[in-house]
Order: sequence, then structure tokens, then C-alpha cells
Amino acid sequence: MKKNERRKFLRLRAHHLLKYKLANDPPGQKNLSFVIDISAGGVLFYAREKLPEDTFLDLEINFPGSNQPLCIKARVVRLRQLKKIGGFEIGAEFVDPAQDFRILVDQKIIDVYKKSKGGI
Repeated sequence: MKKNERRKFLRLRAHHLLKYKLANDPPGQKNLSFVIDISAGGVLFYAREKLPEDTFLDLEINFPGSNQPLCIKARVVRLRQLKKIGGFEIGAEFVDPAQDFRILVDQKIIDVYKKSKGGI
């Protein structure tokens, strides 16, 4: 991490598949999207529609090489409209993630960094 970095968790810029739905919506079809970056504390992803701050979501995040998606609840903490391409960047923090979840995400991020040329 950079010396002046304020984030608590290691972050990975990536384009993994992500599915989401509003937490209050009935079970069923989820919106397809992709991760822009992810950490053990939250995720930045693309959405076609505006998801206002404090909206609660059910997320499914696919990591390459994983058999099962990571499923977690999240809360929208920021959004930015993408005027040139349309849609929104959505910043969401994971809601009460279990320690095991955070460890798993951290390990997946570390694995990707190890496979990349420069390492961590």
C-alpha cells in the first residue's frame, strides 16, 4: 500500500463478474455487472441505473478460479455518474462481513498480486 493511503484494506483493480439486486426485492433475476475494484471492506462496481446512497444490496461476486461466487450484503456509500459512457460507478461497503469473508477476499487479492509481474 502507498505510504499516504487511507484505506484499511488491500484493494484490487479488476473486472470480475458481479450480480446484484436490491436487498428488499423478492428472489429472482439479478442485474449483471462487473467489479471495478474490490477490497475486504467493499467494492466499486458499474451499474446501469442509479443506486442512491444507503441503498442495501445483495451481491454475488465471482473471482476467477473460484467454484462459488462470494455472496454478501452491501450498502451504497457513494455513486458517480459516468456521463461519457452512461451508467454509474457505485461504491458499496460490505455490511457486517464475517472475519472469514474478509480473510477470503484478502487472500484472493494477494493471490492475484502474486501472479502479476510486480507482486504486492
